[in-house]
Amino acid sequence: MEPNTEGEFLDFKDVKEEDQIHIVASTQQIRKILNLIGNDVDKKGFIIDLETKKRVLTPEFEEIKIKNLGAVLPGSKIFIRKNIASFSQYLVEHKKK
Repeated sequence: MEPNTEGEFLDFKDVKEEDQIHIVASTQQIRKILNLIGNDVDKKGFIIDLETKKRVLTPEFEEIKIKNLGAVLPGSKIFIRKNIASFSQYLVEHKKK
């Protein structure tokens, strides 16, 4: 896929629900992707739910800023911080279930 004139790669028409997408993107591009899944960013940089306008929480029940976002897990709206400890903790907790 070629970037558009703004250098964006946001054409998801061929992505199937079961596909995983790995993206390295600018904050502006991440914000557009968050909008596609029903989220936005408030004035202080926290990710919010578009419907409720409430800040989303990580699995550790912490609010998360866009600058700290590392992943949104496939098929979910589980927001993981961009550090290995957060991802590892999520895996350990869900392995128990």
